[in-house]
Amino acid sequence: MIDSCNLIVVDDLAAWLGTGAPPSPRKIVESLRQNGHVAAISGYGKPSFRTAAPWEAVVEAAMSIHPPM
Repeated sequence: MIDSCNLIVVDDLAAWLGTGAPPSPRKIVESLRQNGHVAAISGYGKPSFRTAAPWEAVVEAAMSIHPPM
């Protein structure tokens, strides 16, 4: 469990970024952690994750997994 103010639902993230299919929350969490951010899969708002990473880092992680269509 992490203490974080950001709960991100990947379905909403995909729609906002225009990537089509939502990225895997597990892959986004792995990418954020590799870049030194705190992140974890969330049990609420599935599929979703929590992170303390800045929005720019979340967008970068998502785009590295699913570039725009």
